[in-house]
Amino acid sequence: DASQRFERGVDPGGQERALARAVQLIQSIAGGEAGPVIVTESEPNRPQRTPVRLRRTRLSQLLGAQFDDARVEATLAGLGMDIEPLPGGWHVTAPSYRFDIAIEADLIEEVARIVGYEAIGEDDAQGSERVRAQPETEPAEHAVLEVLAMRGYQEAVSYAFVDPRLQQQLFPDAAALALANPIASDLSVMRVSLWPGLLKAALENQRRQRERIRLFEHGARFECRDGTTHEIDTLAGVACGARWPEQWGVSAAMREPADFFDVKGDLQALFGALSPPASWRYEPQTHPCLHPGRSARLMRGDHPVGWLG
Repeated sequence: DASQRFERGVDPGGQERALARAVQLIQSIAGGEAGPVIVTESEPNRPQRTPVRLRRTRLSQLLGAQFDDARVEATLAGLGMDIEPLPGGWHVTAPSYRFDIAIEADLIEEVARIVGYEAIGEDDAQGSERVRAQPETEPAEHAVLEVLAMRGYQEAVSYAFVDPRLQQQLFPDAAALALANPIASDLSVMRVSLWPGLLKAALENQRRQRERIRLFEHGARFECRDGTTHEIDTLAGVACGARWPEQWGVSAAMREPADFFDVKGDLQALFGALSPPASWRYEPQTHPCLHPGRSARLMRGDHPVGWLG
């Protein structure tokens, strides 16, 4: 209770009002006469409220309506605020118990609340609309995700913070950003890849007797380089189990486990929706968490953009 009260603030000028109310209750029950109130305070150490400037132009700009000065002043004065007229506006000092009045927008909100939102007329927005360019080499996000969905993948959403032990096993040389106040010990570092979350999701599906798993995720990963953390937009996927889903007419040979070339075919379909397939190529390379001889670096032109394995 004390924490909540002091986080919201304590009115430094409320003691006299509280004392007067307590005396009133005591007198109504027990009678008697109250003595004088003696207040001892250190004025230099008492919190001071800083005046907030309210401009007429800003008031009309945010609310989209014009108000008479007398109406604005009466509204704020009725809330116990001290008002000092200025050229083009006012200096307003809120009472000591109004901790929520700190900036100009707070005062504008109070005017709108007291005057009434129904008193502010409606009008069409004034401004030109611009359609953002969408080059063919940069397809919309939904188009990319639809390609994976048509290939049988389902979208997963995982935490951006992961188990440090799992991430260390997958990426032993990658520096990770540790959280100062994690929600759990196994969610204490920011992910350097989407793979840890996808692998945990695949494992949970296997525990529930899911034999064929196709998952993908679109999200941010975090790299620490040169003392700076970089947030990188990333797309990743995982494929486990049979090559084809179980259905009539699918032979046992077609139900063999998916391999490197099955996932490569999914990527080829994805690349065809992104840009000319000729701009993508594969280079044999090794990764700490991928099987040797069954991994490749994805290149777009001369730039490495991902891994396959």
